[in-house]
Amino acid sequence: MRGYRLKFWGTTGLRESTLPLKADTDWDACEAGSKMLIRSDCATLEVWRDTYLLARIDRDGAPIPVI
Repeated sequence: MRGYRLKFWGTTGLRESTLPLKADTDWDACEAGSKMLIRSDCATLEVWRDTYLLARIDRDGAPIPVI
């Protein structure tokens, strides 16, 4: 298992929360984060592995392109 960080962002653009997560794969980490995002009041989620941003996901589950 690898360590990940989930960063939840509110509708005002402020970071609401950062949570550690253990997952087997990058895809599993993104999937778990998406499920948490749906149950929260936050607008956007970022999934990080170490210093690498894996994904930005909005409330609809759609990925936001990482530049």
